[in-house]
This record gives sequence, C-alpha cells and structure tokens, in this order.
Amino acid sequence: LVMDVERYMVFMGLAVLFGLCIGQLLRIFSYSVRSESGALVAAVLAYLLFLIFSGQIATPEVIPSYFKWLFWLNPTAWVYRAMAINEFKAEKYGGPGNTTCTMKVPFNGKTREVKVADRCGDFYLKNRQFETDEIYVMYSFYVLIVYTVLFLVVTIWCLAYIRFGRSYAQDSEEGDEE
Repeated sequence: LVMDVERYMVFMGLAVLFGLCIGQLLRIFSYSVRSESGALVAAVLAYLLFLIFSGQIATPEVIPSYFKWLFWLNPTAWVYRAMAINEFKAEKYGGPGNTTCTMKVPFNGKTREVKVADRCGDFYLKNRQFETDEIYVMYSFYVLIVYTVLFLVVTIWCLAYIRFGRSYAQDSEEGDEE
C-alpha cells in the first residue's frame, strides 16, 4: 500500500462509511424478517449479489447488459472501485507526466520486460475495467452517504411498522392491569 497520509485518510473514510452502510443494511434484515434464520438467508443472498456484481469476480465488461444496473447500484462495487482508484492513482504507480509502464513478466521460463503506453496504475485499473478518473472516489463517498441515509430511513420504517412479538401497546395494557 501507498504510504501517504491523504490516501490513507480516504481509505479509512471509505472503509468506515462502507461499514456503516452495510451495518445499516443488515439491521434492515434483522428488523424486517421474523426469524433469525430468515434474516441470515436474506443477508447472505444480498452479500452474494454484492460480491458477484462488485467487479471482484465478474468485471464490468463480463456482466451481461441486463444486469449492469446491479453493478452501478451496488455499494460494494462503488467502494471497491474507489479504493482501487485511490491506491493506483498514487505516484508509486507512475507520477504525473509518466506515460509508460515497464513490467517484468515471466514467460516460458524467462523474465521479459514489457512496456505499456500508460501509467502503471492506469494500466492496472483498466485491466479490471475500472475508470481512471479520481472523481469516482468522491462519487463513491456521495453514493455511500446516500445509501447509509436511505438504509437508516428504511430501518426506522421497519421498526415503526414491522414489529414481531410484543408491541408497546401490549406492554402498557399489562402495566394498567397490575
């Protein structure tokens, strides 16, 4: 990893915000599903969809056109892309003005040098079909904040209108009888 305070703070901000976002999503499952096993199944299915359509397993180019919306609506894809851009746009992977990348590649038992007409960091990002513009890091912050607030509103709605077991009205009636 790059030893840069600014990039580390961006990384930590994304990690904390992503943790809050996914934690809030998991609360939705726990408050809206009656059984613990049902909530677990829903959470695992959501996580599986997030993982498959995040760009880690299936790159954006491989995802069928009718499932592209899952990639663009996926908070995991946004944070994965933002962290990759944050890392690979650092000077360690080719500073400003550096337009070529030289890599040593093992081939047929020999190590050969390969030159690419791009910054190394941009080459790595393009290899995973990610954008190379750093504005996507800021977009990721916005998307994660919107998702966190949306999930919070849905969680509050679940707590207010979907309640399993005893309600507050039952508790107050029992207190009046005593």
